[in-house]
Amino acid sequence: MERAQGGCEGSRNRLAEQYRERIEEYVYRLTLDGDLAEDIAQETIVEMFKVLGKLRRSELFWPWLRRIASNKTKTAQADAMRRRRIHEKAVRRETKREDSRGLANLVGQEMRDLVMGAMRGLKAEYRQVLTMRALEEMEYAEIAQEMGKGEFAVRMLFWRAKKALGRELGKAGLGPGALLTALVVFGKMTAKSEASASAVKVSAGSLAVGGAAATVGILTTTAGMVTTAAVMMAAAGSVFIPPMLRGEPTRENRATRIVKQWQGEAERIKEIWYYYPEGVAGPVLVRGVATAGSEKSADCVWVQNGWGNLYYDRKKNRLYQLNCRRWNEDLSVMRIPTDKDFSSQFTVHGSQQDMAGLLVKVGYGEEGQIEDVQWERDFNISREEIFQHPWSLELEENKIDLRDEIHKQGYAFVRVTGQIGSKSVTGVGRMPLVAGLAGRYEPWLDLEIDGESVGSSFMGLGRPWLGLHTIDVVRRDAAKAGMEYQVKSQKGKGKSEIVEIEVSHRGHREHREITLTYIIDMEKDWVEKIEFYRPEGQKEGEIIFTYSKDSTGAPRVGVRATEGMFWLFNVATEGTEGTEKSKK
Repeated sequence: MERAQGGCEGSRNRLAEQYRERIEEYVYRLTLDGDLAEDIAQETIVEMFKVLGKLRRSELFWPWLRRIASNKTKTAQADAMRRRRIHEKAVRRETKREDSRGLANLVGQEMRDLVMGAMRGLKAEYRQVLTMRALEEMEYAEIAQEMGKGEFAVRMLFWRAKKALGRELGKAGLGPGALLTALVVFGKMTAKSEASASAVKVSAGSLAVGGAAATVGILTTTAGMVTTAAVMMAAAGSVFIPPMLRGEPTRENRATRIVKQWQGEAERIKEIWYYYPEGVAGPVLVRGVATAGSEKSADCVWVQNGWGNLYYDRKKNRLYQLNCRRWNEDLSVMRIPTDKDFSSQFTVHGSQQDMAGLLVKVGYGEEGQIEDVQWERDFNISREEIFQHPWSLELEENKIDLRDEIHKQGYAFVRVTGQIGSKSVTGVGRMPLVAGLAGRYEPWLDLEIDGESVGSSFMGLGRPWLGLHTIDVVRRDAAKAGMEYQVKSQKGKGKSEIVEIEVSHRGHREHREITLTYIIDMEKDWVEKIEFYRPEGQKEGEIIFTYSKDSTGAPRVGVRATEGMFWLFNVATEGTEGTEKSKK
C-alpha cells in the first residue's frame, strides 16, 4: 500500500488486480450483471488511483473502495436503458462465468438455478443489504453509514430482504431452513475464482433468524458456519408436526389459561415495536419480542395487528389467536411511546403528532427498564411479515383459533339497556373489533334517554380497533377527562376474568360525587356493565352492554357524537337538566 501510494508502478498494478476481483464480486452480487460489474470495477480502480495518495489509514481502504463501487452502481442502475438490459446480460454472463470457475464440484446445477432465480426476484436494494450483512459480514452501523440510512432503517431493510428471499425460495419448493444455505450458494456462485468461492461462509448469527434458528442449526457446523458439505441439505426443506388437540379443555377455559400465560411473558420482554399507520391519534399495532427463560435468544411472542391478536407459545411451539389485546399483568396502565414523558429517549414533538407511518422500537434491559428507543417512518410495514406473520408458514397455517364467533366476524353489534335514577337508557350500536375493519364497519352508538335520542360515541368505553385493551382505554379516557380511577377488584366470573374499575367525578351542581364502576370482561376485551353510585354507596343506576353478531338496527341519520359515556355523569348528578345540558 505504501509503495503504491509512493508511485511504484508494480505495486499499483498488484493492488489494482487484488481489489479488482473483489470489487467485481461485490457489484455482481448487487446487480447480477457481469458486464456491468466489470465496468464498475474498472471505473472504481481508476477512481482509486486518483485519490490513493490521500488515504492515511490502510484499514479503511476496502470500505472506501466498496463505497465508491456502491455509488457507481446506484448511478448505473438509474440509467433506464441499462436497467432493461440487466437480466439479459446477466444470463449470458452467468453462463460464461460458471464454465470458467469449475463450480460444478461445489453445488448442483438445480440448486444454482433455484438460488439465482430467487435472487433475481429481489429488489437491488435487498440484494445489497443481504450481501453487505451476510457475505461482507458488515455491522449494521457500517451498512447504515454506507447506504446513507439510519441503523434502525437498515435493520428493517435487512428483515424485509430476508423475508423476500424466503418467499422466492418458497416458490421453488424450498423450506424456511434454506435461507442461510441459499446465501452461501449465492456467494459461491458469484465468486470470481474457486479459491474465493471456497472461502465463502455465512454466520447464522448475522441473519438473526429467531424462531427458525433451530432449523438452521441442523445445517450449520459447531462454529455456526454453513459449509460446502451442507449446501445440498436445504433441498429437503423442513418438517412440521401439527399439535395434538385431543383431550384439550373447552375454548373458554383454554382461552383464559392462554391469556394468563401470555401475561407472564412480561418479565422476559426484550423489545416492543409500536406502529401508527394513520398517525398517533389512530390505531397502534404492537409486536413483542421476549427471551425464553434463562436463554439469551429472543423470539417474537405476540403480534397485535390490524386483523387480530396472536400469541406464540415457544415451549409447545403453538400459535394462538385470541379475542383480547395484551394488558399489564399487575393491572397498571399500559404505556405507549406517544404518551407524555414515556421516556427521555423519545418525545413526540409537534412535527410528529400527526405523523402517519410512525414506527417506534423500544428495547428493555434485564430489570425491565427502557434501554433504547429508535423510530422512523414507514408506510408499508403493517402489510409485511413483521406485523402480519413473523412465524413460519407452517405454524401460521396450524394456529389454534381461540376466538369466539363474534370476534371471528371482526365486528360486533351492541345493545344498551339500563336505568339511571328514574330515567331509562337504551341504545344500539356497532363496534369494529380490529383496525382492519374499522373503515368498512365504522363505529357508531345511538343512545336514548327516556326515548329521546341523545347521540353518543365510544369515548369512555373500549375501542378495540385502536389497538389497546379496554381496561387501558377506559382509564386513559378518564385521565384525559381529568377524572380519578382505580382498580376496585379482580375476580373470576364463570370461565372468564372480570375486572372492576371505579371512575370518580365531582359534579358541578351541589358538588355531589358520582362514581362509575366499570365491569370489564378481560378475555372478551369489552365492557359488560357500568354501575352508578353515590358517595354513601347508594346505587343510582346501571347500564348493561350485550354484544352479538346480528344487526341491532342502523344509526339514525344525523346522530350526533357527544363526548361519550362520561357525559352520563350529568344525567346521574343533575337529573333532567343534565340531559338537556349535554345536548347543547
